[in-house]
Amino acid sequence: MLYNTGEAIGVHQLGVRQARQGQGIAKRLMRHMLAESVRWQGKYVVSQASQAGKPLYDQLGFHNQFVINNYQRT
Repeated sequence: MLYNTGEAIGVHQLGVRQARQGQGIAKRLMRHMLAESVRWQGKYVVSQASQAGKPLYDQLGFHNQFVINNYQRT
């Protein structure tokens, strides 16, 4: 999902089923979303990604800004 906030385009909820991982699906989706972001004239593209997605984001030129911690009470 892409979300346009003016200068920033947010990439949210990108995931690939485990059985389909490693086939380049996420990379193709991200390249498509990056192309759309250019068309939307966004200055920045941002995302909150898990460690599993970090290698892909690194390949695509994203840079880590900060770490978000998640907490759960059981």
